[in-house]
Amino acid sequence: MKRTFIFALLLAWGTGSAVSAAPSADSRPPEESEAVPPVAEVLPSAASRPGWMQRFRLSLGTRILYISLLDDRKGQPFHDSFVGSIYKLDAEQNALPIHPYLQLTTRLNKWDLGGGISYSYLKTSTRDNGSGDGAVKSDAVLGYLLAAYSAAFSLTPFVEAGIGYAFTSFDAFSDWSENGKREFDLDDSFVYYVGGGCAYAFTPNWSVNAYVRYMQYDVDGKYIYRGDSRAPQAFTFPMEQVAFGLGVTYAF
Repeated sequence: MKRTFIFALLLAWGTGSAVSAAPSADSRPPEESEAVPPVAEVLPSAASRPGWMQRFRLSLGTRILYISLLDDRKGQPFHDSFVGSIYKLDAEQNALPIHPYLQLTTRLNKWDLGGGISYSYLKTSTRDNGSGDGAVKSDAVLGYLLAAYSAAFSLTPFVEAGIGYAFTSFDAFSDWSENGKREFDLDDSFVYYVGGGCAYAFTPNWSVNAYVRYMQYDVDGKYIYRGDSRAPQAFTFPMEQVAFGLGVTYAF
């Protein structure tokens, strides 16, 4: 879009120059004609852009994250475990950029201040001495505040802090579930996190970043067994974690 606009301006300028250069009865000699304004005076300046574009900048990006749970073991099977035979949690890693984010910032001296919204996904396998019972799936929607400082060599360190909500579900193994006889009924959870990193801009619009994030939330649930009259058993899966990642961002 920018290239098309600039090309149109240059074409219009060139056409106007050709017309003014054509001889006419009342035209002045070439040496007395007015000088053609430089291209820099013809092209629009930053001040001519819409007001909101001068004050704010919108950025869209995504990341690959390696997630490590900080409290992934508890007791032994059927002895002070998370629940029943489940005594270990294992965060499943995903090498795809499935953690997108959208940011809106404004410039104050060398600081970019603003906020954003992001999505984070985690699948956590439950483990016993065998294959476990299934996996906890968490889809977290996060809102955060952001501060970034424009340093030298196109580097921009940044920090962020936010709160969100994790929608959780349990993907049970069919042999454990026995057509619904056994069930983990999980609650959704509030999420708290802080993060930071450093971005490197390799064009005016594109940048890459290294990122680290600490996140805390618990998944409360009930183990329901429909084979007899026993009451549901309450439990908690702690999802406290540290994530390391790489991202790419496009700033409009």
